[in-house]
Amino acid sequence: PINNHSALTFTLSDGKTVITVPANGTVGTATVTAPDNVYVGTNDPVIKSIATVEGADVGKFEQLTLDKTPVSTT
Repeated sequence: PINNHSALTFTLSDGKTVITVPANGTVGTATVTAPDNVYVGTNDPVIKSIATVEGADVGKFEQLTLDKTPVSTT
């Protein structure tokens, strides 16, 4: 089962954002702050990817990747 594992820690590509999925859990969250520059028409996109995955049971999963569905904010 997907929920039979020790805690998993995902570090994102910025090196600062860490998401922890608790032992036997299936969900972890992170808050990423987007730039807010009202004087410029656009801001750079916020792009993150999984850089590392750590935990005693990482080997139980064959592929840990982000959902490929595009997400945008306005």
